[in-house]
Amino acid sequence: MRIVVDGNEEDFKRGSTVLALLRGRGEPTTHIVVELNGVFVHPEEYENTELKPGDRVEVVYPAFGG
Repeated sequence: MRIVVDGNEEDFKRGSTVLALLRGRGEPTTHIVVELNGVFVHPEEYENTELKPGDRVEVVYPAFGG
């Protein structure tokens, strides 16, 4: 199935979760913000949040400090 990740279309297996997406792309699972179709996904929900065709995912690395 096709999903848009950070503005780029990518193929994923049906039934993939946010956690599978992050691991498959070599992304960390902490110290990031994940947005699915414009809605924040809490890290505790990565494993249970199933992706659907056409979903839009943004992985954001917040910048901290001054």
